[in-house]
Amino acid sequence: MLYPSFSQSTNDSNLDNFILNNPIVYPIAGTPISLVIAAYNPGVFRTDTLMLFITTMSTVITAIYPRGDVRFRRGERIDFAYKSLGLLVIDTSETAHGLTYFKVGTVAKGLGQFVEQYGYFYLGFEIREAGVGKIGMGRMYMRYAMRKS
Repeated sequence: MLYPSFSQSTNDSNLDNFILNNPIVYPIAGTPISLVIAAYNPGVFRTDTLMLFITTMSTVITAIYPRGDVRFRRGERIDFAYKSLGLLVIDTSETAHGLTYFKVGTVAKGLGQFVEQYGYFYLGFEIREAGVGKIGMGRMYMRYAMRKS
């Protein structure tokens, strides 16, 4: 597998530029959601990655439980963190079928399955829904540089 370079300092405005010529389309089993993973760079610790996804799922469950699933507004973003890792998800849908907390949970599940299968990477991705198209985008990134003690 070839690993395209992935800038850790990428901001939201050029996140779309991550879509490369040969992205990996990764359908999330049992859901209408697929991830188009277009930028990846090895170097993420397995434990930190899994804890990031657990933190994300915990936040999603906490958000859904008291009020039901909530539709994000176009451009709305949610950022999760565990230690030096961050997971950013942005709603880019132009229809009523955009991101919800449940779909963000599905994305975290799919990313977890992807990294377990292919390895632990910093990732840039699009979120697509069958019959709708692109509903979001995101990245898993380093929040700050690790320092030696």
